[in-house]
Amino acid sequence: SIQDSLYPNNLLQISDPPAILYLEGNISLLQNRKISIVGTRHPTDQGKENAVSFARDLSNNGFTIVSGMASGIDNELIMFMLNSPVYEAREFAITVINLQPNHFLEDTSFITSILFSSYKEVRTWSETFLNTHTLQAEKWQLIVGKSIAKMLGETFDSKALAYAHFALKKYAGLALEKLSWNVVLELLDSPISENKVFASDILLLKSNSIKAEDIPFKIISGFLGAESEQMRNNGMAIFAKYSDQNLLKAHEMLGQMVLSPHASLRESAIGIVKKLIPQSTEFSKQICTSLLMALRRKEAYENAHESVANLLLNDLERYLKEVELKDVLDLIYGNYRQGQLVGFHILEKYINTADMTLRQVIALANHELLVIRHWAIDFFEKNISRIRYERNEAIRLLDAKWDDTRLAAMNFFRNHFTKDDWDVDSLVSIADAVRSDVENFGKELIMKFFEEEDGEQYLTMLSQHPSASMQLFVTNYLERFASNNLERLKTLEFFFRSALMRVNRGRIAKDRIVDFLEKEATNSEETAFWLVALLNDMVNTLAVQDKASFIQLLQKLKHLHKNLKVAITFEPLVIEQ
Repeated sequence: SIQDSLYPNNLLQISDPPAILYLEGNISLLQNRKISIVGTRHPTDQGKENAVSFARDLSNNGFTIVSGMASGIDNELIMFMLNSPVYEAREFAITVINLQPNHFLEDTSFITSILFSSYKEVRTWSETFLNTHTLQAEKWQLIVGKSIAKMLGETFDSKALAYAHFALKKYAGLALEKLSWNVVLELLDSPISENKVFASDILLLKSNSIKAEDIPFKIISGFLGAESEQMRNNGMAIFAKYSDQNLLKAHEMLGQMVLSPHASLRESAIGIVKKLIPQSTEFSKQICTSLLMALRRKEAYENAHESVANLLLNDLERYLKEVELKDVLDLIYGNYRQGQLVGFHILEKYINTADMTLRQVIALANHELLVIRHWAIDFFEKNISRIRYERNEAIRLLDAKWDDTRLAAMNFFRNHFTKDDWDVDSLVSIADAVRSDVENFGKELIMKFFEEEDGEQYLTMLSQHPSASMQLFVTNYLERFASNNLERLKTLEFFFRSALMRVNRGRIAKDRIVDFLEKEATNSEETAFWLVALLNDMVNTLAVQDKASFIQLLQKLKHLHKNLKVAITFEPLVIEQ
């Protein structure tokens, strides 16, 4: 009241001061120095800028700005208060605006200003304010224009900018749809990422009133590859509005999106692909090819290959039968499990195995996946006649690196091959293996199918094997094949010469052959005569170590059989005293 000590002194100086003042806010502000900024009701932009600048400087220097709440300059001061760092000033401005909302709703600059407030309570109030009051479309068009100018020309904190984008999409959707391409492109070129996202929001809105295909594909492609999830989703939403005819032409992009590391993009693309598959064989083939290639590359995200495999096997199965053998094998020998399994699925279900070489089948028997190795063995079981015909190629299966494959191969040859299916060369080649299990299998077959007329060939070929076990095996056969049979020994002369004249090889075989020949010559003078002739011819060319042992044998045989003629004269050793 006028009696109150807080009553403004200046009012007491007028002729008819009001008896009572109604106050709201910080009363202490009335004690400050006060100043009123007066101006026209229709100020220019420069006038508005000047009024706000004066108010800011004066308030920063301790003045309280007094307004009569008239239109024009006073509006600018209220807007200044609404964005003041002083909480009470912002609260007062909100109160004033709520008292006469229509007065402020007429001012599009005012509406634009509240969209970009840096203060949370102002943003919260402005949403309620705009929800309560309706603006004509023409005003929103002006507000949109001014807002985008601010976005492109000023800097705002992220929350203020985000609210402005939100509010414009909520209240000015129709105005945003009508924006020109140039304005949208300016936003896309903005260095501020939030503005780029907003541009994608605008284009999504525009796609409601124009054909999605009218939006340049380059722009949509940029959205799909953006870091922002919102931009990617907007790009996908626009892309999905393409007509099916145009989507079918975009098979390459769809193939890439199906492999996107971004789940939402990927799921949308898969949905589109599934929709289009029944519509076009050519599209389906192209997508199928893209996905098969993807199974040979590193995953773009976890379980990507599994997702691709599911799409191929569940939706594109009918097109897998057209995949060529070379591409199937590339999948099977690829580095990724899902690709290997899809490749094997095609091989098992659609490939004509008659077109495969036996070497290709044997290579599959060396695959890391057990199911593929089993398939290769099963191929042998189902094609016995062909395996017999291509025997020399087929026995390569015994060289497999996997124990289970070699064991299965041995069982196959045991069960399905008879004496007529083997020859000496093939049996010797098996026994000549590096792996001990295969070498033993070769010995087993030789023992089972040994024919006496092939004895020399077996002995000659097998005696060259470096392993001690094989040399013992060979010389055991010598006992069985030629013991007490001079005529057979004579047929083996080339074998004996070859085995005994090797340098630094077959030592065990040499020793056993010498022992065998000594025994035969000891028991038969006729054999001794034959052996001495052989040894006489050889002692001149043998290495020192072997020559000594042969000389000793000749000397021993000379003592046993007096009529033998040896090439060396044996004299007693005389020691001079």
